[in-house]
Amino acid sequence: MLYSKGGRKAPELERLAAFGFTSVCYYGMDAVGPWAEAMEATRRHGLKAWLVFPDWPLLGLCGANDGFRTFDGWSSSLQGDDNCEGPSYWHPEADAIALGWLRENIEALQPDGLLLSPRYGDTHYPAPFCNAHWDHHTHCRKFWCWDEWAQKEWSELEGHPLPPVGMVRSDDGSIVHPGNQFYRWYVGKPWERIGRYTTAASELGVRRLATWYVPFTYWSLETMAMGTAGSMRCVKDWVAGASAVGAAHLLVAACMFAQPALVRSSVMSAGAEAARWHGWDWIAGVEAGVAPERMSDTILRNLAERKALGLGGYFVSDKHIGTPNEFEFLSLFRGVE
Repeated sequence: MLYSKGGRKAPELERLAAFGFTSVCYYGMDAVGPWAEAMEATRRHGLKAWLVFPDWPLLGLCGANDGFRTFDGWSSSLQGDDNCEGPSYWHPEADAIALGWLRENIEALQPDGLLLSPRYGDTHYPAPFCNAHWDHHTHCRKFWCWDEWAQKEWSELEGHPLPPVGMVRSDDGSIVHPGNQFYRWYVGKPWERIGRYTTAASELGVRRLATWYVPFTYWSLETMAMGTAGSMRCVKDWVAGASAVGAAHLLVAACMFAQPALVRSSVMSAGAEAARWHGWDWIAGVEAGVAPERMSDTILRNLAERKALGLGGYFVSDKHIGTPNEFEFLSLFRGVE
């Protein structure tokens, strides 16, 4: 599956089909008309046309007042990274705006599938450090649940203000306990949004649904702030929920291959074991968005893992499409089973 920002030209679609690609997942359009044209052109070339939903920038929900906040008031939109944008899970209007857009445009777009993206980016929370130029391996990891709406919901649920756990690691070196009520609330919020979108999409007739899967389920300071530690139960519940409404599920593993060797090995093993045990269908980002000089080695190394991991395919950046490297890039995928 190609992950495409904007539409693709007819010759590009022809080449994608010729080199064995089966689908294109679109994002980053600025209007419904061009998006519908891109989807139809994709289907004419024998490819499935998927859509990232919601496309948060298109909906105008990536502003400083829409995003996540830390306990000291830092906004995720100030991180200096597009991957940190998108509305807080406690935003009072975001879901209504997103689902209204889908209901209004589903007939024009007729997607073959939806990649449900609870915020803008492939992880469920922004990067777990404040101010992107700081060294996040030494800076404290901060939870992203301190916007006014999150604080209000917690107070209503628990009858008292948010506990003083703005940082995963506090000044005295303690860590939030993985099993406490606060963390269960925090890790479950993105999946609540994904669940709402799953139900709505199925009601509109979409029968193929995917979402991001970040298999960093081990317990660490960083993975807790990212909301991935201990998240396997949430993944399992979503797959069951998709099946219950008659939709086929697909998990798109992000960030898995781009880790240091020791982390990479453990994350791959955990992801593969969970997928086999639960019968999940999953594909993985092949890390194709690397520099040209690293492209072949990186992609071939990651393609070689498919059989061992039980992957159903790969999720591929469009960085090299339409460039002088395109033929070499596409040739790497020829004959991949």
